[in-house]
Amino acid sequence: AELMSGVVPVSEMAIFAADYETHRMVPMYAAGTDREELLADSFSLDAGLTGWAFARGRPENIPDTSKHPLARQVPGTPVVNESLLLIPLIAGEHKLGIINCWRLGLGQFSDRELEAASLFAHIAAAAWRNAQLYAELLSAAMTDPLTRLYNSRWLRDTGERDLARAAREGRPLTLLLVDLDHFKRVNDGGGHAAGDLVLQRVASRLRATVRGMDAVVRLGGEEFVALLQDCDADGAAVVAEAIRVAVRDIALPEGCGLPRLTASIGIAAYPEHARDLEQLLAAADRAMYAAKQGGRDRIARASAPSN
Repeated sequence: AELMSGVVPVSEMAIFAADYETHRMVPMYAAGTDREELLADSFSLDAGLTGWAFARGRPENIPDTSKHPLARQVPGTPVVNESLLLIPLIAGEHKLGIINCWRLGLGQFSDRELEAASLFAHIAAAAWRNAQLYAELLSAAMTDPLTRLYNSRWLRDTGERDLARAAREGRPLTLLLVDLDHFKRVNDGGGHAAGDLVLQRVASRLRATVRGMDAVVRLGGEEFVALLQDCDADGAAVVAEAIRVAVRDIALPEGCGLPRLTASIGIAAYPEHARDLEQLLAAADRAMYAAKQGGRDRIARASAPSN
């Protein structure tokens, strides 16, 4: 936005991103007198002059916005004489959004300025698309493809940072290790398609049970980790019990070989049970096996280190 203002000075500017899931233009940035109103104005992808220019996929110079039949007034803004540049952000076949530039007065933008803004938008769209691709690659590297949960690589990379922050801020952090009981029977009885479906349902329940600030990881196979921020062992036990109950309520495919899905859950807290991520995982793993040995479908806390 700052660079665009240097290319074509404007009275007001707004940058909208196309959200294809909701079929709406979402304001990402705004500057000028009507900034707050512009940021509050989400609208259909095909609405008004912005939607029209976006659909056409080419820059447009509107010398008088009030005279165009598709013009729409942004709610809460005054009616004034103004000129408008509409610059779609397109990278290859990907229509990402649009930049709107206003000046007070009629016919205030020249063809040369339209061309300069268009060239700038071409570069900006390419950079935006590259950032999207990088984010997608990073997500793929850190995400389990079946469940869309974080994977063990994410846990290794992020867990130590979370522990360091917890140490710095003097806050607790707790790890839950969730292992599905007798899961092999699901694959043996219903096939791997049934097993995959159950894992996806478990992932969904885990995400719904923990807080938004907490992370859920598929460690591998039928093992999951929940990393609970600013949560001690007592608080984690409440979450673990909620997870245990939620897993029992998961519907199983017919013929999968289990009457009900259950889980054994180990709890290990920082700094009570461990000082680094490897120790924390090991402590939770020992607690989880204690839950298995105690009859499964239960939770168990790690023991404090002997030293």
